Formats: sequence, C-alpha cells, structure tokens
Amino acid sequence: MAEQPIMFFFKPGQFVTLELEIDSEQVFRSYTISSSPSVPYSFSITVKRVPGGKVSNWLHDNMSEGMELAVHGPVGQFNCIDNPSDRVLFLSGGVGITPVMSMARWYFDTNADVDMVFVHSARTPRDIIFQRDLENMAARIANFKLNLVCERYESGQNWAAIAASLITRCWR
Repeated sequence: MAEQPIMFFFKPGQFVTLELEIDSEQVFRSYTISSSPSVPYSFSITVKRVPGGKVSNWLHDNMSEGMELAVHGPVGQFNCIDNPSDRVLFLSGGVGITPVMSMARWYFDTNADVDMVFVHSARTPRDIIFQRDLENMAARIANFKLNLVCERYESGQNWAAIAASLITRCWR
C-alpha cells in the first residue's frame, strides 16, 4: 500500500535544513525552498554543485527520486506573507535567486495583485537559473517586469546593466 502524501506548509522565501550522513559524519546544510507553497504535497530546493562541496556534490551524485532524508524547518522571516506589499522589487544574483523565485512563483500561482520588478544577475546568460520560468511569468502577467543582467556577454546578445536608471525605469 502506498504511503499517504504529507502536507508540507511553508511561506514563500523560507528555508529548510537538510540532515545527512556523509562518510560517517552527520552534516547539516540549509537551502532555500525555490518552489511555491501553492503545491501542498511537495517542495523544491535548488542546489548548485560547488567544487569540493561536501553536501552539494553528495546531493548531485546520490539523490534520486524516492530517497528519504531528514528535513528540519521550514524557518525564516524573509517571506512575503509576514511582510506583504503591493509593490515588490526582487534583486538577486546567482543561486541567491531561490527565495525570491519562491515568492514570485507564489504571486504568479495565486494571481496576486502585486506589481513586481525582478532583476536577476548571473555571470553569463548560460548561468541564469529559472530563465524560462521567469520569461513565462513576464509574458503572462502585465505587472511583472523582468530584467536579466550578466557580468559577461556573448556576442550578439543585448543585456541590461544594473543601474539606478534601470530600477527607476522599471517602476514607471
């Protein structure tokens, strides 16, 4: 008989701490939830493989569907439920996108009446996490303005740069 799914409640922007045993050592690592709480029986974290990273490499090399591990939380005060606003500016860089991605997905999923400006920076266009999801949200929501910024550019691509004028222009 299949196990019943467990409801997992969290606020967009919160994080969990994973408890793992790696090479006979108990290890704890915290990761922000990158999914929306509008999907009640699951959640997602986004783990960047870090050279020499004990936990990130273990997760990439060993985790598979159906595996179980200890998860503590969710916790964290950086969330859009406890800090509501009708206008938000999301600024993120690299894997730091995860808490604001959770918030943006939740606003999108709930059709919230929120003006959103989302500015994300990555090293190169290939390093932009969730680009397709962000572009989909921007295409479907009139009050969602997306700006993707890269440190290095490939020829033929136009990218914005973060400057006060970019932020000011987005709020108009």
